[in-house]
This record gives sequence, C-alpha cells and structure tokens, in this order.
Amino acid sequence: MASIRKRGNSYQIRASAGYDIDGKQIVKVKTFRPPSGWSEKRIEKEVQRLAVEFENEISAGHYVNKSIKFADFSAFWMKEHAEKTLRLNTVRYYKRLLSRINAAIGHIRIDQLQPLHLMSFYNNLAEDGIKDKHTSTPIDDINRIRKEAGFTMAKLAAASDLSINTVANACKGQNLYTANALKICSGLNMPYEMLYKDTDPLLRLSTATIKNYHVLISSIMSTAVQWGYVVDNPCKRVSPPKVTHKPGVTLTSEETNILFQCLDNEPIKYKAAIITLVCSGLRRSELCGLKWSDLDFDSGVIVISRKLAYTSGIGLYEDEPKTESGKRALKLPSFAVSILREYRKAQAQNRLLCGDRYETNDYIFVGEEGHVMHPDALHKWFTDFLKKYDLPPITLHSLRHTNASLLIANGVDLATVSKRLGHASTAITAQIYTHAIQEADAHAAEAIDNILLRSSQTKAAK
Repeated sequence: MASIRKRGNSYQIRASAGYDIDGKQIVKVKTFRPPSGWSEKRIEKEVQRLAVEFENEISAGHYVNKSIKFADFSAFWMKEHAEKTLRLNTVRYYKRLLSRINAAIGHIRIDQLQPLHLMSFYNNLAEDGIKDKHTSTPIDDINRIRKEAGFTMAKLAAASDLSINTVANACKGQNLYTANALKICSGLNMPYEMLYKDTDPLLRLSTATIKNYHVLISSIMSTAVQWGYVVDNPCKRVSPPKVTHKPGVTLTSEETNILFQCLDNEPIKYKAAIITLVCSGLRRSELCGLKWSDLDFDSGVIVISRKLAYTSGIGLYEDEPKTESGKRALKLPSFAVSILREYRKAQAQNRLLCGDRYETNDYIFVGEEGHVMHPDALHKWFTDFLKKYDLPPITLHSLRHTNASLLIANGVDLATVSKRLGHASTAITAQIYTHAIQEADAHAAEAIDNILLRSSQTKAAK
C-alpha cells in the first residue's frame, strides 16, 4: 500500500518496488505538486488516484529501477540464475564473455542501455586485432629441429621456461599461444619467423563468437525485464550479427574406405570408435558417454542420452546433451554393429586378464584397465593415426561432417540427417551443410538432364 506524505506545497507518494541485489527493500518516491487554485477535495482525490496508479505501475512491472548498472546486474544474474540453471561449461564460457562485455557497457545503467550501445560494441568486436589470445602455427618441424639441436623434451622445457606438456604439443606440430611459441624459439635460439607464423594475422573474432556475445546480453536483459528491473530489452531492436558457416572438412567416400582399410591394422577399440563415429555422426563427447546398455545388438539401434564432459578442476563428468533433440536413437549399419560385438568380446577377455585391477563400469570405450576414456585421448590417438598412414589432416569432428555429407550426397532427406545429428532444427543442418546440399542438388539436376536427354534421343531415333 502506497503511503502519502504532505511536504509543504507538494505531496510525496512512497511505494515498495521489491528488493535490490543486496536484499534491501527498494522504496520509490513520486512527487505531486497541485496547480494553484485547486480545492482541498480535488487535491486529495488526485493524490489518491496517483498513489493507486503509481503502485499499480510497480506491481505490473512497469517500474524501471534506475540505480543498477549492467555490470552489477549481470553479476546478480550470474549468481541467481546462470549458476543455478545452466551447464557448468556454459557458465564458465559466459564469465569469459562478460569480462569483455562489462568493459564496454558495464558502466551503463540497465534502463539506459540502448541499441546504439550494442551496435557500437558489436562493431568493435568485428574489428581487426580484437582477439586477446594470439596463436602461432609452426612452419617447420619443431621436433626435428629439437633433435638436431641436441635437446631432450625436458631440456627444451627448461631452456624455454615451459612445461614438458607444452613442449610436447609444440613437437607434435600443434598451434601454441604466441607467447609460448616465442619461448620455444628462444630456447632453440632461432628467430620466430623461421619456425612460426601468426595463425590469424587479423586476429578477428568469428561471426559465431560475436553472436554469442549478443545472445548473452539478450538473455541477461530478458531476465531483467522478467524480474521487473526494466520494461524493455534493447537487444530485440538490434539485428544480431549474421553467422557465416565455413564448410566442414570432410572425407570423400573413397577416402573413407581408405580410412577403414587402415583401421584394420589398429587395435579393435580404436577401430570400433572411429567406425562408430563415421557411421553415426556422433560428437566425440557423445561417443565417450555411450554405455553397452545403450546399444541393442539385435536391432542395431543405439541410444544417445548423455555425453562425457571435462572441466579443469573437476575432471570428467556425465552431462546431458545440450538440447532435447540431442537425446536420440539411431540405427547403425550391420558391419559397424559386428565390429562393436567383436570389440565387446575383446574387452571381456581383457577384463579377465586384469582381474581386480579392472575398473568395472558399463562404458563402451574404456582404457586397458577399464577407466573411462578421456575424449582428448581419442583425439591424440587419431592425430597420430592420420600421420602414421599419411591420411588427410582431419579432426574427429570431421567424421561427423563426413557422415552428414555422405548421407546428403546419397539422397537421404534433410529431416532424417538433422534428426540423426541431434540438431534442434533442419535449418541448422541446412546452414552447416549448404555446400553438400548444393552438390547433391547439382547431381540431381544432372540426373534429370541425362534422363530427359535419353528420352529425347530415343524419340528422335524412332
């Protein structure tokens, strides 16, 4: 109930507007100064009307709390909403984004945040040199140079003031943060230009990353509207950056067959893992989260209901797919099921050999003593495998792209491909695999052309 207090020639109306981020009650005040010549009765009636109107505005959420800046509200949102409802890795990612967001707009009151502020921020994100993590790509064989210089891994790590793990990554030809690449060069006493080049000289953020900033700000401001702090979300009046999808690296059907032939010479566990990825289009986290109870050997159907995630400081943990569409069931080809059956027999034999040392669980892909396989361990093995057989330098995620591209090229409808991949909509699938769809369409046009041409030639011959 609003209170009314007369102060000289004016009237002060006070009403509660909830509580601030520290739990203190917010009391809002509205002042009314009646025009001269009004009667007491008319003034009293107007003050009562304004008091009811003021209180209704606050109750309906039409009150704007002008005291909270974006940085303060985003911290409150993170604590009271994000950390309680979002996935751990998502929260950590959003915290990284917020450091840049708050540097740009954190000082602005949430009721004064305008589309112009957001457009200026997004334009800044699109500028050259905005990336805060510079990376370097090797242009020579770091491992060969290390050996020629007479360094062991440990000695180069000491000379470069880096961990052995970082030096090992450098020797594998992986990209490094530029600061670490410079240390490697210093340890080897060689100029940077002879060993590395800047991975991205322009240091631009991708359009997908810029859109992630927009999505986060919009989510925060939508919550501010829902909680009654503001009446409008300015993000709704800004067009988010258009995301451009680069075609994913894929293998052709011939290259895929060569890959399978090479796998015949490798341990059955890795053969089963890679073939399952190619045949299912699973993400590696989804593959590592599979359990034997998810697979029906008779029907060949496998159920995806979890993934295996990793977060530093916590380690490996089970998590649900990002969306409901990520929970799905799909049928594997019979040869893939046969390989999985062969792998299960080998796993059972290995369990007997290990005895009590074996860690019993239901995961399909595990280490020699039954421990859960880290997704990065499969990545490392696959990288070494490709080098061993001089195969194209792809990633495990490329096998997912390969699966989708092969299905599309062979006439499988987009809805089925989208469902098997666990996409939230066919629109997402269409955006990612535009190139494959266009190629399939070109083949379709060529097929129609050939059919009509043959028909025309047959009639002409008659």
